[in-house]
Amino acid sequence: MKMIEHFVSMDSFTSKIAAATMIPVVYARMQSSSQRALISFYIKMAQDEIPVVRKSVSQNLQYFIELIPRAPENELMTILQLFFNDDQDFVRMFIIDSIIKLTQVCNKAVIFELGCLIFIRKFMLLFYRI
Repeated sequence: MKMIEHFVSMDSFTSKIAAATMIPVVYARMQSSSQRALISFYIKMAQDEIPVVRKSVSQNLQYFIELIPRAPENELMTILQLFFNDDQDFVRMFIIDSIIKLTQVCNKAVIFELGCLIFIRKFMLLFYRI
């Protein structure tokens, strides 16, 4: 946990990319308080000013989604929404895999509850225009 926290706090984009890759791997093995910290790190990196860091988070988000229900759906939807509104195409492009994984992992009730269908529709319209 200390190592991931150190990587997230560094200015180097390579350390943040390493943290974005490690967080979904170690999440399931952590206590609930540490899991909340890992989610907050992930949200922080999803808002990073360096596009390559956001790209790495968007690439690895699908592995986080595989952890539902242990991973909190609302926070994952927050991250997806951040990427949906991202100005970089290569960041938005990688959330397609996460959306597909979300529809595979969640049951229909959860998808409707989280508003995923509206989100998916907006996302598809966005890429249709490109």
